[in-house]
Amino acid sequence: MKIFTLGIIGILLISIVFTHYIYFEFESIQESQEKINFLSVIDLIKRRPEIFSLILIAMFLNFYASSINIGLPVLILQKLELSKLIYSFLESLTSIAMLGGGILLVFLKIKNQLKAIYTSMLAFTIVLVLFGIPLQSFGVFITTGYISILVLCFGLIIVFANTAMTTYLQNTVPTNQQGGVYSIINAISQLFVPLGALGYGLLFDKFNYTFVFSISGISALFIVVPLLLRSKNIVLKGDKS
Repeated sequence: MKIFTLGIIGILLISIVFTHYIYFEFESIQESQEKINFLSVIDLIKRRPEIFSLILIAMFLNFYASSINIGLPVLILQKLELSKLIYSFLESLTSIAMLGGGILLVFLKIKNQLKAIYTSMLAFTIVLVLFGIPLQSFGVFITTGYISILVLCFGLIIVFANTAMTTYLQNTVPTNQQGGVYSIINAISQLFVPLGALGYGLLFDKFNYTFVFSISGISALFIVVPLLLRSKNIVLKGDKS
């Protein structure tokens, strides 16, 4: 009986040790595979300048979008002294524009995704500059209508840029590397959201909204143009195909 009990205990100990060894070996293999996949994604980004440009665009888009997210309540409630009802209405227009843009894209096919992304970014810089136009001398109706158009354009630009970027990556990046590319873009983009909120919170506290929006639009333009030139040949090839 004792021998049988000792045998059972021995088998259990061997099983535990063997399972423990297999687990750690599997974990080390998984970590090794993840490291190889990550390095392959980095290598892909190095070899594909347009993907690197997309990462930069996503980064700056999230940063500069904070100027509108932070600046809109400052502009509406503090500078123009409009009602909270008008502010709520204007804020809801962004979601409406995104929903409408998503429906529109169901019927509208983007043939050249890169060109659509860069066009969206150029339009975004124009919207930023237009937000900087002084509006104190205009009436409530004109001011509300003007800002409504800009907010709608902002929402549509975000939808078109994100959709075009996602479609381009799905079509050009190998399936086994798409997750890594998306992770890098999302991580960098999310990092710049709080940085943008902090930066623009300080800027709107120190400077007039016309200055902040205008400088943001101009600086964004100077960032987008080099990215456009960097991928000019790729865009032209896409137009010819």
